Amino acid sequence: MKGHRYWNFVGLLLVICNLHGSAECSMCETCICSSTDSAWIVNCQGKRLEDNNHHRFDLLMFDEQPHLSVLNLAENGMNFLPTDMFTNLVNLKTLNLSGNHLQEIPENAFDQLWSLVDLDLSRNNLTALPERMITIITNLQRLNLSQNQLSVLDPDLKLLTNLTWLDVSHNNIQSLENGSLQSLTQLEHLDLSFNRIDSLGENNVIHLTQLATLILNNNRLVYLSPHELPVSITNLNAGYNMITNVPETLNNLQKLDMEYNEIVELNDNLSLLNRAKSLNFSGNKLTDFPNVKFEKLETLDLSFNKLSVVPETLTSENIPELSTLVISGNPIRELKFNAKLNLEWLIAQSLELVESIEEDAFSNLDNERSEGCLNLIISQNKRLTKIDANAFRDVNLCSLDLSSNNLSSISPGLIKMQNNTGLLKYGVNLQSNPFHCDCTLQWMLVDLVPKLYDAYPQLLDDLKCASPPDKKYMRMLHWYKWKDQVFCEDSQILVSKVVVEAAGVMSQSSETIKIESSTGMLAALIGAVVVLSMLVTVGIVLARRIAIKRSRKNRRF
Repeated sequence: MKGHRYWNFVGLLLVICNLHGSAECSMCETCICSSTDSAWIVNCQGKRLEDNNHHRFDLLMFDEQPHLSVLNLAENGMNFLPTDMFTNLVNLKTLNLSGNHLQEIPENAFDQLWSLVDLDLSRNNLTALPERMITIITNLQRLNLSQNQLSVLDPDLKLLTNLTWLDVSHNNIQSLENGSLQSLTQLEHLDLSFNRIDSLGENNVIHLTQLATLILNNNRLVYLSPHELPVSITNLNAGYNMITNVPETLNNLQKLDMEYNEIVELNDNLSLLNRAKSLNFSGNKLTDFPNVKFEKLETLDLSFNKLSVVPETLTSENIPELSTLVISGNPIRELKFNAKLNLEWLIAQSLELVESIEEDAFSNLDNERSEGCLNLIISQNKRLTKIDANAFRDVNLCSLDLSSNNLSSISPGLIKMQNNTGLLKYGVNLQSNPFHCDCTLQWMLVDLVPKLYDAYPQLLDDLKCASPPDKKYMRMLHWYKWKDQVFCEDSQILVSKVVVEAAGVMSQSSETIKIESSTGMLAALIGAVVVLSMLVTVGIVLARRIAIKRSRKNRRF
């Protein structure tokens, strides 16, 4: 019934178009059209074609554009597709139907789309694809079925032997039927993430000899068998599962993400991943790191494991190209590096047991690369109250982030002023610490705040005092360009600048009161005298006016 009303409406518009000429019915009045020498491109994304009150017939006259190559109908709220919507589009290569409300595809809707190479059906409500459709679009190279309601991986997909890119993430797939993928030998990218898969099955992924990227994160996998994965893989993401092992036979791997699994130990076979440039083992249960060599490793993430110390196996000799090391969230008590490392970035956040950082703790962190400096992030460590003034001795810092710790004071010697700006190359972040703003921090007002104001003003937003009470919650920027030694003055002096010497209040011999003044005191006294004089003057004037009124009143009687 709904379809009849729809096509009656279309028929009416057809008559109108014939009466008023095809120019007024051009699809390009509603959509964005462009062309090349041999292709026509129509972009109707977000035009809300589901609303028949605003629907224009020309949007359905695609069959009159035989050279139409790219058609984008994404985000139109479409609930269904007319069976002959794509009739005669034999040259269509790219079709985007993502972000609609499609629950099914008509059996014959794609009958003439045999030239299609890129199809996006993501963000719909599809539960399956019609078999007839799959048999027609066998030239397809890219297929996006993510964010639908698929519960199984359609076995007919094996007919799409030209596929190089397949995304079925964010569905409800629980398992892979044995052999369902083995014929997709051209596949280079496969995304199975955010499903409920507990096994990759047999004779599936292992046959994908061109596969470079495999994304398996956020499933229910407990084991990755080396016999299930092709050695062609260079990028493997298997994070957020329950996996207990590392697929060490993938010697072409360049990037491995195994975050938040159940890995307890890494053995020496990890060295088989000798081409790896990035390893992510965050959120596991590691207590150490093996003594193995990685000639090409650049990034290593060991955050949120069970490391009690910084592993001494992390050395420049073992990992000469390591530039970024992340050790956040471990039960480390002493943050110290006993072996030499050539790092560009060190990230040590949320170390709940670290209370202090001692002298020369980072002296082994040399950087012999071109920039020759270290970006150091030691933040969000709620128990960190003290950092020795020589903790960073012999370390050439590019930037320093000590924000959101529990520091009440910090030595000026800790922050080496460098280059012409007088700051580290990329700034110093000391925000969100409970600083006690006394004379020991006066250097921050004199040296640090002005330089941050000129070069990195965003690093002053939350640079505040926590004590003493009269300065609590006040931003240090408040005292920018003040000439007084604000942090070195007593709080009462800061407020009134009046000092009364207790020893000079009473003189026992002369019985006189002695008040020793300062410049501030004299200013206050002068101000008081001026105010008093004004009050006396006002009083005299008012008294005279009252007297005059009374005398006038007495004359009347």
